[in-house]
Amino acid sequence: MTSLNSYFKRVNFIRQFPVFSQLSWLEQHRIALLSEVCEFRKGDIIRAQGEPPDALYCLISGRVQAFLVDESGGRIHADFFRRGMYFGIISLLTGQPHSLTFEAINDSVILRIQKDRFHEVLKGIPQLGLEFSQTLSQRIRRNILHEDKSRAAGMIIAVYSPFKEAGSSTYATHLAFALKRESGRSVILVNLRSAAAAETPSVPSVSAAPQWRQSGPLLENILNEPDKLKSYIDHHADAIDLLSVCFDPQDTALTQQISAFVTELEGDYDFVVVDLPNEMDDVVIKALSQSDNIHLILSLHRQENFQLARDVIYKIEEELKANFSSQKVRVMVSGIRGTDIPFEEINNRVDYEISAKLPFIDVSDCEKTFETAYFRTSFPAETSPYGRFIKAVARQISGVRVGLVLGGGAAFGLAHIGVLRVLEEEHIPVDMVVGSSIGALIASLWVTGMNADAIAQMAREFGTQRAMLRLFDPVVPKSGLMGGRLIKSWLKKRHLAEKTFYDATIPLKIVAYDLQKRQDLILDSGLLVEAVRKSISIPGIMEPVQEKNQVIIDGGVLNPLPTNVLREQGISKVIAVNVLQSPEDVIRAQDIPHGQALKRRKQLRDKKSVFGFITRNMHLNLKEALSPNISDIIVKSLMASEYMISQSSAELADVVIHPDMAGAQWYEFFKVDLLVQQGETAARAVLKDIKNLCSG
Repeated sequence: MTSLNSYFKRVNFIRQFPVFSQLSWLEQHRIALLSEVCEFRKGDIIRAQGEPPDALYCLISGRVQAFLVDESGGRIHADFFRRGMYFGIISLLTGQPHSLTFEAINDSVILRIQKDRFHEVLKGIPQLGLEFSQTLSQRIRRNILHEDKSRAAGMIIAVYSPFKEAGSSTYATHLAFALKRESGRSVILVNLRSAAAAETPSVPSVSAAPQWRQSGPLLENILNEPDKLKSYIDHHADAIDLLSVCFDPQDTALTQQISAFVTELEGDYDFVVVDLPNEMDDVVIKALSQSDNIHLILSLHRQENFQLARDVIYKIEEELKANFSSQKVRVMVSGIRGTDIPFEEINNRVDYEISAKLPFIDVSDCEKTFETAYFRTSFPAETSPYGRFIKAVARQISGVRVGLVLGGGAAFGLAHIGVLRVLEEEHIPVDMVVGSSIGALIASLWVTGMNADAIAQMAREFGTQRAMLRLFDPVVPKSGLMGGRLIKSWLKKRHLAEKTFYDATIPLKIVAYDLQKRQDLILDSGLLVEAVRKSISIPGIMEPVQEKNQVIIDGGVLNPLPTNVLREQGISKVIAVNVLQSPEDVIRAQDIPHGQALKRRKQLRDKKSVFGFITRNMHLNLKEALSPNISDIIVKSLMASEYMISQSSAELADVVIHPDMAGAQWYEFFKVDLLVQQGETAARAVLKDIKNLCSG
């Protein structure tokens, strides 16, 4: 603090602020005499909403967010400040209490001019009053007109691994390029290395690994000189920018200044990807703590690595404290060949939930190379497992993900297959799928490798009413007519087997409903077949699943079109498929029975024998006598209310696909091709809207 608060330091800081930079030498020194330098740690509240005006705050380094606290205690984002900006001016000029709370989101250094001294400055330097008044007018105008404020906060992503063979540098490099490609925004990749390691040129172990051909400057020589720092950046108009920097691990002062380094870059870039060295020293720990997101890459092909992985996670948790969460710290396992440990076992042994396994990079997958005098790397094809994985992560981070909701609706849900066929043919990107009831079943098949045609072929196994009986396992009707065991067995045998949510190539959420607690269940872990079985338990038809204190039924009962799940996951673009019959579908279907009667009479005339005529006629008469039966009444009653709920849920979607279900019945699973075609037709009708959504 003493060194920062020295008079000459304050003069140097004042010269860096645009609002003070045009003042005379004497005026700048006068402000230096009346100001002080304060330091705030990440998470500190600098000034709270409702507190009286006390000072002008000028940000020297770090980042500060301003938010409004609503009546429920929630936060509403209001503004964002970075180096060279100031806040507290509105309260100073109006005399009103602070209307916002200001929080340091990084370790921050701030030049502070107390209220009385600030007014003394304004009296001595009148032109500053005009400058600050213009600022006040601009901010009031933005608030009234709801105009965009200063550029939104960029994101600092730290990539770290304690294992040299884990491929963290390769991951950081490919992530940076993917962020640029998917978002179109500015990205810089920072290679941070100890001075000793930087003396040895990096030699890639595989062709996809990056090779830095220049070690870069010492960090301590450029920390306090932003222009000098930026002169070392390797700029590329159509690609990411690059910066290699080395540091002395023995320099203890660096730990207090690393925040200024990373936030200085964030001021010019939307994404700053920092590739950290494998050593877990104080500089690395500080860089991790100042980042917005941490991607931790583990290599667990040796037994002793589990203990080291656990120690590293504990150390990061200790440093981050309240900021430690699965949203901030993403832990992945390196895809080294020969390692096939189940995720559940890994989670238990490292005492943390692993988010994914990095696919192995095959040398033959590398098809493109980026090479300059400064840097070289190669890229796996975007269609390779690794390429698809990196693309998905980049789309998630950059907020351009497209989510797909497949709603409930019993046999009507076969229309989902037609929608999927169109999405496949048109190469529409889908980054997350949420399914409810029949939508959960079809979604689970699709995200684990089956395409739409294969799912349709699988459904055709039940192309007749008689074939459908193979899945009917009647039980004493205590809580349902069927037990659901044959359906579960069929799914395991035909495709899902022992697959878990980790096997999904696209993230999947399945919605069920806990009747006991009357709340949604969002299933995203464990065996897929178990989750699907829970979500398809139609009340009155299939027995609910009972676990501990839960009675789990069909997810469509209270959330037939779970668009809210995607929004809660941060998905910004939502396509929803609502297959439930609308009132209009039902009304139009009233004209169909006459045609069906004519068809039935023709079928009776076609019977060759008297016995055939009699049995067919008895079957039709019996069917009409028993219709509507109790199951039909229950399901149709549920679907009527579900449609009303789905209409409300559809308001959260950007594009809604609603196939024409007039004349179809909820139990007609044998009408595969007709229902698939209805889904395809509905999807093509809004295809232009879907493409505009994905490209916008």
